[in-house]
Amino acid sequence: MASQPYLDPLNQAFADMTAAGPGLDELPVEELRESLEKLNEHEKLPGVDRNMVKTPVAGGIDTWIYTPTGAKGPLPYVFYVHGGGWMVGNINFYDSIATDLVLRTGYAVVFPEYALSPEVKWPTQQEQCFKVLEWMVQCGSSHDLIPDKFALVGDSAGGHLIFNINVMAQQKGLNIPYNILLCPAASMDYRSQPTPSRYEFWNGPFLTEALMERFVNIYAPDGTVDRTSELASPSTALSDAVAAQFAPTLIVTSSADVLRDEAETLGERLQRAGRDVAVFRAHGQVHDPAAIDMIRNGPTPKMIMTLITAALKERLD
Repeated sequence: MASQPYLDPLNQAFADMTAAGPGLDELPVEELRESLEKLNEHEKLPGVDRNMVKTPVAGGIDTWIYTPTGAKGPLPYVFYVHGGGWMVGNINFYDSIATDLVLRTGYAVVFPEYALSPEVKWPTQQEQCFKVLEWMVQCGSSHDLIPDKFALVGDSAGGHLIFNINVMAQQKGLNIPYNILLCPAASMDYRSQPTPSRYEFWNGPFLTEALMERFVNIYAPDGTVDRTSELASPSTALSDAVAAQFAPTLIVTSSADVLRDEAETLGERLQRAGRDVAVFRAHGQVHDPAAIDMIRNGPTPKMIMTLITAALKERLD
């Protein structure tokens, strides 16, 4: 029997707790959302003002703008694209990391609540996020933001959406100053040979191969999307043209994550193309530790946030 991967004590407790519950890949959509959202129930910290605006694009997208209380703009901003398998996630789930980013940097955080699958499917989510970003670049000054001084940050499926936002930005001439991808999904091709991390962590801890495949099947149904294409599977299909123009990027992966190797492969491909790309692996961590309240105050997730903050300050100050 293969040995269990090392997890630090907080991650191990979290993995044990999630393993004891019902299989997330089998829950009905609403129960899955409720189950995951319960993981991040918390008391909101002071020091941050939270305001929602309905950006006038794509029929109106609810977009949250977090700013330091009492701050005098205009401010640089973090454009945060959330994960959750394109199916789960909202501002309440991600309030802690959004708040942390504001308090650590002094910047604003812009958080679009894009429509979720299965209610909508590929490519609606990526198009909505891009249109909100485009609107912020054009009109952010009306919300005390510096329109062109921003960085994209996304976790898990949000990292996949950020890749596609970068492709759309290249096509439309929109400059992306910087990307931060946290445990990003980088391949939808489940028919090819699995990566070592997909083989090793197919049954978790926490995120399983079956759950990821379910997310992909619902978001991008087979037969409607070419899952071997660049937009679907950039880790294996990244073109020279897109790689040559890709924005400076930080990729952070977790050691015990089914998505680890595809994210690192994407980073390696960008590095070989001569891009300004750094790749770090967090030891003893499950998928997406900086976004999960039960573990995000552990030593390693806190250091991930320190790294993210330093990278943002270097690029945007």
